[in-house]
Amino acid sequence: MKINKKGSVLLIAGTLFLAACSSGGSSTPTSAAPEPTATGATSEAPAPAPAEPIRVALLTPGTSNDGSWGQAVSEGTRAAVEAIGGELTISEDLNEAADYEQVGNAYGTEGYDLVINANASMIDVTNRLSAKYPDTKWGQIGLMDAPTTNEQARLPVLWEGTFVAGYIAGKTTKTNTIGTIGGFEFPALTSEMEGWILGARYANPDVKVLRNYINTWTDSSIAGAAAEAMKADGADIIFSATDQATQGIFAVMGATPDHYVMAQYLDKTSQAPKVVLLSVLYGLGEICASFVEQASTGTWTADSKTLTFGDGLSLALNPELESVMGAETLAEAKALEEEIAAGTLKVPGLDILGVTGSGDEVDPTTLG
Repeated sequence: MKINKKGSVLLIAGTLFLAACSSGGSSTPTSAAPEPTATGATSEAPAPAPAEPIRVALLTPGTSNDGSWGQAVSEGTRAAVEAIGGELTISEDLNEAADYEQVGNAYGTEGYDLVINANASMIDVTNRLSAKYPDTKWGQIGLMDAPTTNEQARLPVLWEGTFVAGYIAGKTTKTNTIGTIGGFEFPALTSEMEGWILGARYANPDVKVLRNYINTWTDSSIAGAAAEAMKADGADIIFSATDQATQGIFAVMGATPDHYVMAQYLDKTSQAPKVVLLSVLYGLGEICASFVEQASTGTWTADSKTLTFGDGLSLALNPELESVMGAETLAEAKALEEEIAAGTLKVPGLDILGVTGSGDEVDPTTLG
């Protein structure tokens, strides 16, 4: 496997190695699609054939060793490609739509079998590229209105996972003030933060929730400064919706007893075992692996689906800090997961929670 920075394309060899590369960047994301639960041109999956080695490219806003989103999608894709003996190239640390367009065009021109776009704010780019390169399959983390025959989209119901985490935060806070820090403002990312806020309010109507977008995935100093400001305003729990920059939040909250962080994308307990209460997991690696498996076995379906609890969505609790959250609260959270999966508790969708401020505006008493 070869890993390349934004803009340049490296063809891969058979053996796998990791080369970490990262650089900062601002984002000008395109709009996310409205929220379908399942759409597509096919309703029945074809019977699988033996997997055939294919050439795969992964486009990601993170890096393959960022301990976060980028690592989750990279590990899942790499494992699936290794299993079939295929070839993988990763283009990482991509932030601008132009970056995705440039490298996607290069892979389409080279005739790659599958390109995975792991940025949910770049759906418009995937739509343009899939039309331009119909012989390449395009897997998208996100949702599409009407995927074409060579497109497939999957989005974990981010806001349902963070809703349950927010519920735990609302029950756990001792100061009645909590905060959430996000990388960039676009609907899918916003829904994580607003779902968390709504969950906290569902648990605790009196909780005060602070929010801040820091416009970086990687700069821990900027994230740390945002955490310091929230901490000064009384926040004792912060939910992180960014990548490597989360390390700055860990450092700030870990400097004071009884101050904690809720993380996501990967289980980050080992990164800050005295600080991380839990990590919200979305099955990102499994989604990418599914794209690879379907593309290599002839079982590709042109559809767009959301995935909830039981389909890869889960909470990874820090066993050292379960007592901080309390057995009763954790039991209530598990019951909420079951209610959400069964549809008896209806958390608003991306069309509502993808808007900043919506977590403050939705009436929690209307959800049950």
